[in-house]
Amino acid sequence: DRLTELEPPAALGFDPEFLHQYRITIRKVRAVMETLYALSGDKALKAPIKRLRRHAQATSALRDLDVFNETLLAWLNDPEFQDALKTTGVPQAFRARQREAQLAFAQHIDARDYLDDRENLQSFVRSNRLKAILDSLDKHRTREALDARIADHNARLVALSDLSPDEDFHRLRKCLKRIRYLADLDRALPKAFRKDLKQRQTILGDFQDRH
Repeated sequence: DRLTELEPPAALGFDPEFLHQYRITIRKVRAVMETLYALSGDKALKAPIKRLRRHAQATSALRDLDVFNETLLAWLNDPEFQDALKTTGVPQAFRARQREAQLAFAQHIDARDYLDDRENLQSFVRSNRLKAILDSLDKHRTREALDARIADHNARLVALSDLSPDEDFHRLRKCLKRIRYLADLDRALPKAFRKDLKQRQTILGDFQDRH
């Protein structure tokens, strides 16, 4: 339901926050589905996960351009950068790219394949099959999955160095997001834990935006 609400304003593109929230919603649903698949092994989850991954990827170029153009707008007010940016025409060039990506995203969510996928996803979410999968789980298995993801994050973190490629930082950021989404399923976890995850995400996000 949340995705359906966000689709029209995200397609119009007047405020990049709508697309951002759309992406967050897709990632949360996908993270839960992937966790359920890891815990249950039920193959009925594979198709929804694949669909969600494809639709999340369709937002990537537009979101990158939204963030970059916001940064360019700030730099246009900075004496250190404004002359060079105006002379080269960089802001206009990337705004044109942004408009193209916005149109491509609007066409993507208006396509028959997308509408069919959304209908299939809604049916699955309300199905007895998903209810059975959820009923088969318990909080202990959820915590085990969380512990495994934290261990994966920690291993990636200690392997980082100042020579690591950007992709390694990106994977670490994705680990944090998945830990956070999984933590949201376990309300017994302390608020300070989720707050720390959010702060770490912000730090990595700012770093990646610059890259």
